[in-house]
Amino acid sequence: MRFPAVLALTVALAACSGDAPPPTAPAGSAPAQPAAAVGDQITGTVVADAPALLGAGTTLVTRLLDVTRVDADPVEVTSGSQPVTTLPAEFALSYDDKLVRSDRNYAVDAQVMEGDTVKYVSIGRVPVLTQGKQ
Repeated sequence: MRFPAVLALTVALAACSGDAPPPTAPAGSAPAQPAAAVGDQITGTVVADAPALLGAGTTLVTRLLDVTRVDADPVEVTSGSQPVTTLPAEFALSYDDKLVRSDRNYAVDAQVMEGDTVKYVSIGRVPVLTQGKQ
């Protein structure tokens, strides 16, 4: 059985309010500075263990998860996908602030899909939004 390679997931800031549009950068470019959150978005960068060129039709799937219950599977709050051609890649994941409760724990994870095949998966979940996480 072949296992997908792992990704490191960096989330710079989360849950800042504002009406400005999200930061833009060329697809697959590494950010010069940490990405910032705008509006109800979580932004960050997905990095592979080595820079990678990806095939056409490859997508980056990010998920915001409620991970409060350690004895149960996480609950997906929202997810998003975007085309990617290289890693590292920046992402912006929008979410509905009404679905986030301050007494719960949230995290983001990611995977890179080439068609139906998982090429990369995050090595862990990055805590975000609540309990002092940004």
